Amino acid sequence: MSRSEGSAHGTRASALWGTGGRRGDGARGSVLWGKGGRSLVVLTGATIAAMLLPWSAIGRTTAVKDANGSGSSSLYISSQLLVQAQTSPHAMFNVIVQGDGSSDADHVAQQVAQFAAQANHQLADAATQADQNVQQALQQLAQVKQKLTQAQSDLAQPQAVVATKAQAASQAAKAAAAAQATAAQLATAAKIAGAGTDKNAAQKASDAANQAANAAKDLAQKATQAQQDAAQAQAHAQQKAQVVAQAQQAVAAAQAAITQAQAADSSAHAGVRQLSDQILQQQITAEFSSISGVAATLTGDEIVNLAAHPAGLLAITPNAPTQSAATAPVNYTSTQLWPYESHSAQNWGPDKDPNFVKNVPSIAIVDSGIASSLPDFGGRVVASVDLSTLADGQGTQDDNGHGTFVAGIAADGLAGITGSNPAANLVSVKVMGADGMGLTSDIINACQWILNNASTYNIKVANFSLHSDITAPFYIDPLDRAVEQLWFHGITVVVAAGNYGNTDGSPSGVIYSPGDDPFVITVGAADTDHSTDPKKAFMAPWSAYGYTPDGFFKPEISAPGRYMVAPQPAGSTLLTERPDSIIAGTALASLGGQNPDPKTLAALAQGTYIQLSGTSFAAPVVAGDAANVLAQHPTWTPDQVKGALMLTAKAGASLNGAGGVGIVQGDQAVRVNNPPNPNLGLDNYLTTSNGGSGSSIIFNAASWNSAAQSGASWNSASWNSASWNSASWNSASWNSVSWNSASWNSASWNSASWNSASWNSVAATSASREDAAEGDNTADTSRLGLAPADVAAMLSDPNFDPTSVPPDVLDAAQALLDPPAATTTTSTTTTTATFTVTSAVTTLTH
Repeated sequence: MSRSEGSAHGTRASALWGTGGRRGDGARGSVLWGKGGRSLVVLTGATIAAMLLPWSAIGRTTAVKDANGSGSSSLYISSQLLVQAQTSPHAMFNVIVQGDGSSDADHVAQQVAQFAAQANHQLADAATQADQNVQQALQQLAQVKQKLTQAQSDLAQPQAVVATKAQAASQAAKAAAAAQATAAQLATAAKIAGAGTDKNAAQKASDAANQAANAAKDLAQKATQAQQDAAQAQAHAQQKAQVVAQAQQAVAAAQAAITQAQAADSSAHAGVRQLSDQILQQQITAEFSSISGVAATLTGDEIVNLAAHPAGLLAITPNAPTQSAATAPVNYTSTQLWPYESHSAQNWGPDKDPNFVKNVPSIAIVDSGIASSLPDFGGRVVASVDLSTLADGQGTQDDNGHGTFVAGIAADGLAGITGSNPAANLVSVKVMGADGMGLTSDIINACQWILNNASTYNIKVANFSLHSDITAPFYIDPLDRAVEQLWFHGITVVVAAGNYGNTDGSPSGVIYSPGDDPFVITVGAADTDHSTDPKKAFMAPWSAYGYTPDGFFKPEISAPGRYMVAPQPAGSTLLTERPDSIIAGTALASLGGQNPDPKTLAALAQGTYIQLSGTSFAAPVVAGDAANVLAQHPTWTPDQVKGALMLTAKAGASLNGAGGVGIVQGDQAVRVNNPPNPNLGLDNYLTTSNGGSGSSIIFNAASWNSAAQSGASWNSASWNSASWNSASWNSASWNSVSWNSASWNSASWNSASWNSASWNSVAATSASREDAAEGDNTADTSRLGLAPADVAAMLSDPNFDPTSVPPDVLDAAQALLDPPAATTTTSTTTTTATFTVTSAVTTLTH
């Protein structure tokens, strides 16, 4: 994405929502946000808060888990982008980063800027070291404080001893002085007595004086010892006081070290914050509130570091450059017959018009995944999610190959191999593993995921080329009820009829969900029979048809589904199991005619092409056409889309009812303005249920059962509309077969064995499988090549777009219409592009 002035002024443009701006004052305006502001203080504050995360958790990381590989992260990043980012750490990449919906685009922008800044290893390492220094200083402070506390505690006892010893010395000194005074008095008294005549008294007085003198001497000695003890206690207290003083100095030094470390830490983080703000202003080029994401220009290092911290993120995908049709013309062509028989090719002209393309919705492919990096999809796989819970289904990559093949039929964008709708974006919802199996509960979860994310990715069409293994009434079957919720919430559901048709051509019935659901569009597989004329088509013998257990005739419509060619991811199960079905490289080159498109040739290096058959591959033809109908009529309901597709279907004499009302005609369906509603009778039994999580639309089975018991008249409203009169098939005839009470045994569905609680417990763990082809064990390359005669016939149709044909085939067709004059001596040799297959086609079986 170019930004002519963004780097200079800090502006940011929103590529989806008009022009927004981030100026120096943080103001922003756009058609979604209005005019709001975000100051640098707020941005910096948010960044500072983010920096409080432990730096040990956000330092350099090189072991990035890739969602396409064995990583456990839910973040999707294409393997090609990740490898390029790892091998070119300083190169710049334009990417789109999507949040997982837990926060808005503004927070995603801050997260991208934060972790992109941390990819600067010098700054990140400095901040990490500064954090460690602060932690060490804090630990040192805690240690010296502990020593100070201990020293202060140790000082308290000597000080108490000093006081006690001093008091004892004072008392001893006083006692010694008193004893000396007493001795002196007694000595004086003895002298007086000795001067007298009483010798005994004098002797006693002298003895008493001597005793007093001896006691005084003893007390004097004790007083001296007490004074010495007091002095010693004082000296010990002074030593303890010195220890306290030293501990106080250590605490002061530790506090100074913390201040210094915190200052260094603040400076180190300021560098990261400054870089983060710079990235936010200059490298985040746009914000998209619709997908909680941003467009950004990041280095390889920044992408790797961002991918290593996936919390809150959904995907990192390339922001592929686009050009106008004037500078980069789109070349949609095919040398297969099916796009012209289904008239999907007639829509490729509008699919090149940017004004039309902007309204083309996304198609959700509920299958085994999509190899999104293949050039066939041109970066149009806007989201990939892995919902498979089986052991062989981990990761968003397509290990089986079925989903990639289905996606190729629906929306391949390469010349020579163009799909039904090359302008549609795709959403890969993986529910199956490498063996093409999945749990029914995973598919039900996929329906819920599509509901939750429909607005984010503009999903309006969902393709289910699969079926469950259990038969139950549609109003009880949980998978039927799940796809009905998509239908009731505005998402057109297209489903494969199944490949369990009877080899003798008799009706097999369509007995498995979701193909048996009366609301959805169920598609059967037709064989082109070497022609682009849908009237010459016949139904593949394995294509299931007939009544559902509830009495509804299925399929409603059919599309080419036999001998189809589409891409495969390298190493897929289908390539391994069916090597004879692989299209040789030289044959792939011929898909573009004599001068194949370079993009088609480049596809050889990234993927392999294979020839397969099945209702699985008829369904995405219709899904692509449905997306084009919705591009022309964005507000239409699924009922209206179904009506337009059925109304314009071309009935063929060889279909024998097995193909519903006929072969889909994509271009004519787009031109319908007032479609009838084929589900009108059913819609009368819809009701709103209010639950704990809000209201939902449900089918009132009890009321419908009651009406169905009364006969088929309940369904007449669906086919009595005058709008059906323009159909190429007889609406009155279809009315007679669309629902048959004789095929509906109400007693069997009302028995206790179909108690809804017990059924749900079984179906939650039941297996489902892709609708793989059965019965085609040999290749028929003649059915694939688009001959000049076919093109010459189509040129008579005023609505035919000749640019949808490879140029060399078109030239040959025109030569057939305008042969050279008789006088011309030179001749023209025309080469018809055909497919070459190495050997027989091995069909999909399970």
